[in-house]
Amino acid sequence: MNALHPAQAHLRPDIPPAGTPAPDLTDPDSALAWLDIERPTLVTVAAHAANHGWPTHTIRLSRLLYRYFAGGHGSDAVAVHSHALQAARHTGDVTEQAHALTDLGVAHLWVARYESAVEHLTAALRLFNQTGHGFGQARTQTNLGVAEQRLGHYRAAAAHFAQARTAHLRSGDRIGQARALSNLGDVEQRLGHYRKAAGHLRQALTLYRQSGDQAGEAVSLANLAEVDTRSGRYGTAAENLAQALALFRQAGHRNGEAWALDGLGILHRHLGQPAEAVRYHQQALTILEMTGDRHSAAWALNGLGEATLAAGDATGALTHHTAAHTIAVEIGARDQRARAHAGLANAHRALDHRDQTREHYQHALAIYTDLGTPEADEIRTWLATLDTADTRT
Repeated sequence: MNALHPAQAHLRPDIPPAGTPAPDLTDPDSALAWLDIERPTLVTVAAHAANHGWPTHTIRLSRLLYRYFAGGHGSDAVAVHSHALQAARHTGDVTEQAHALTDLGVAHLWVARYESAVEHLTAALRLFNQTGHGFGQARTQTNLGVAEQRLGHYRAAAAHFAQARTAHLRSGDRIGQARALSNLGDVEQRLGHYRKAAGHLRQALTLYRQSGDQAGEAVSLANLAEVDTRSGRYGTAAENLAQALALFRQAGHRNGEAWALDGLGILHRHLGQPAEAVRYHQQALTILEMTGDRHSAAWALNGLGEATLAAGDATGALTHHTAAHTIAVEIGARDQRARAHAGLANAHRALDHRDQTREHYQHALAIYTDLGTPEADEIRTWLATLDTADTRT
């Protein structure tokens, strides 16, 4: 893990040198290959150790593997962190219970169980507050913000990120600051505050680069690219996405690779190249179906629907947006539910299905208005255009 993610070595528990022969895993590629091969064994060892008298082994494995699991191994993360929580409770170590609850909460985010994530993270924050563990408090605040963001509670999410940033700033943790800033920038851009979002994301990017955290750098680049695309800076967006894609692939972060590909799909649709957009969204969706990231799959399906409609296939767009809507409803992703309704309305409009068009626009408007995002104004404009057309008819 230290070879693969050296910038976060200080966040992992100290492990004494191996007393037996071990493979040479000093470069990122060999480290990632070893982890990919040995992952099933590591998950089994974590379970066995928790249930056969070696709870500390499970706790350490859980803490060590956390960042690796983020690359697209959500189910394994849930299993290992659950065993770690059981082990920490067995030892009575309150701080390790809090760490395990945080890791488990984040794992629930990765498998789109947002309410469960909030429950685990809230419990973790309560324990960290009891022990006065400043880093744990700040990290958990950041992840609570992510959970609230996934649920569409953007103001609450921003408040968590701001608190986390202040706490990390106080402790001098640059990576923690960067993560809070990156997430804060993402929330601001969803609210349509693009200049403020870009400022936060550029600060995060600088901190990640200073710390040598390439995975974090990739996330900030991908988020900056989304702001650039929304703001019409297509050349800069393309550069940022190319860098993000390379860094995600280097780190073996499959979900991140899919996010960058999805961003490239959105960019190419804006550039008037729907065939290329469809190709990128399909590549992203293929990866996400393998990793099981349903939240990102809803994004990719909506992107695929928009690109398919731009390519002139309204019927195909209906299929993709319907699939996105189904996932969004099941996992509680209100932003993608609204986006699916808007996409369905646009596809029905292309097919001259006026009743269905109006119905889906109205659903999208209700959700976007509640979220407080700028898409609500766009939907109002489309509905007004429909009203004008109906009056003329």
